[in-house]
Amino acid sequence: MRGRKPKPTETKKTNGTRNSRINFSEPDFTNDKNKTAPAHLGKIARQEWNRLYPELSGKGVLKITDRSILELYCESYQDYRDAKKILDRKASKTFRTPNGSMQQLAEVSIKRNAMTLCLKYASELGITPSSRSKISGEGAVGSGSKLKNFFLKGLKNAPKES
Repeated sequence: MRGRKPKPTETKKTNGTRNSRINFSEPDFTNDKNKTAPAHLGKIARQEWNRLYPELSGKGVLKITDRSILELYCESYQDYRDAKKILDRKASKTFRTPNGSMQQLAEVSIKRNAMTLCLKYASELGITPSSRSKISGEGAVGSGSKLKNFFLKGLKNAPKES
């Protein structure tokens, strides 16, 4: 791991980061307009897709290249809910093996791993409170602020790389 994740370019521009630290050649992908959930998603994953998609695409955060991340988030959420449903019906989260030792149910690990993946994908999509504060989308609060416009005016005059 190389340390802290780099800030998105739009965030750097908004925050007034000096031009030498901004990647002006970062690709600008197309907003995703296909609201149809992938056909293979389960019922709960599809419900989660239908809940999140309008928010993410409406704010300009979801690009065509991000669909697979949203899909993985929804599938992980489905795995979490399925494992939780099974565990809620169990009296104990452990069982005794034939040799007499105690072992946790497989669903405990599945649930924990799914929770970890959900948080990871949610962070990538900007849907956790801390990650949401680090991204800038269309219609963001303060998007027309004088301070932002001041910094962006300086960026428009920045030298372009050829």
